[in-house]
Amino acid sequence: MDIQCNGETIMAGRPHKFNSPEEMQQKIDEYFAYCDENKKPYIVTGLALHLDTTRELLTDYQDKDEFYDTIKKAKQKIMEYAESALFRNSQVAGVIFNLKNNYSNYYKDKIFTEDETDYTEQEKKLEALRNGDKQ
Repeated sequence: MDIQCNGETIMAGRPHKFNSPEEMQQKIDEYFAYCDENKKPYIVTGLALHLDTTRELLTDYQDKDEFYDTIKKAKQKIMEYAESALFRNSQVAGVIFNLKNNYSNYYKDKIFTEDETDYTEQEKKLEALRNGDKQ
C-alpha cells in the first residue's frame, strides 16, 4: 500500500507478492498441473499454499480489479472440481460441506418459516424494517 506524505509516495506494508495477473496466473497454472500429476484435489487452501500466501490474502487480491478475473477463474475451477466430485464419489458429505462453507453464496440451504416463506425473504423484510423502510 502506498501513502502520500508531504507530496511524496511512500510504500507502506509488505511489497506485493505478485506484480501482475500474468505472474499470478503462471503460479496458478503450476498448482493445477501439480494437482493433476499427483492426483490431488483442487482446493482453495492448496492454491493459497502453492502461491505462498493465505486464503485471506488471496481474497484481498481478488478485491483488486486487476487480479479479480484471475482469482475468480481459479476459484471457479476449484468449485467445478468439487461439484463434479458429487457425481464421481459415493462419499459426498465432505464435498457438500466444502461447497456450503466455501461457496455459500452459491450453495445455501433454504429454511422456511411456518407460513412457508423462504427464510431469506424474511431476513430481507427484517433488514428493511431495521433500516426504517416501510413494507
